[in-house]
Amino acid sequence: MQLSEKPATHKSRKPKRLVFILLPTLIVVVLGLFLNHFNYWPFQGSKIAGVPDGQLVQLENEPDLTSLLLAYGSQLKFNTTATSLTVYFDHYRKGELSAHESVASLTYEQDVSISGYLNFGIAEGQNHLLVKLFSNGAMSQTVTDLSDYDFPLTQEDRQFGAVTTIKNGKVKLEKNKKVPLLYLAEGNDGLKIYDDMANNLAPDNLKTLPNAYLIYLIIK
Repeated sequence: MQLSEKPATHKSRKPKRLVFILLPTLIVVVLGLFLNHFNYWPFQGSKIAGVPDGQLVQLENEPDLTSLLLAYGSQLKFNTTATSLTVYFDHYRKGELSAHESVASLTYEQDVSISGYLNFGIAEGQNHLLVKLFSNGAMSQTVTDLSDYDFPLTQEDRQFGAVTTIKNGKVKLEKNKKVPLLYLAEGNDGLKIYDDMANNLAPDNLKTLPNAYLIYLIIK
């Protein structure tokens, strides 16, 4: 009896070839999406690299001389589309809004792509609020004397607390929505400063404070 030989079988190499083709393509696509989302080259254009559209982000570079001279403050960068960006300063006395000032502003005739930087802070050993807002070649810069708003030159004899409010180093920008940047409050022993800005600005809390100060941004 003659045994029949089994036909030789050959494994297809097509799946492996397909993986080798798709994997580099997938890597390129994912990398492209990442670069585009964070506005890195080649998608950057005139935008600030490393900042997604519609976000305000804490500057991650080493602080410069200006920031070292500030007791409270931040250096921020942003990419957004808007007609205006305005930084406001509010002063509360025992819960009553006693001052509402625009301390920096950039305004355009219509919605445009706006990318730039926002630096602010209170000078060390002084009671001057410094604000600098600049984008696309335009700049708004002011120095506000806070002694007009009962802010002390030194805080040794008065109980003060402060909190910057850019959580996790970034915040989403939405039109007509207040973006708190810095909150300062004067109080008695047991002064409480909350991480949640809503608690700091609650009417019942503000009424207990001789003075409270808020710096914030609004885009329109």
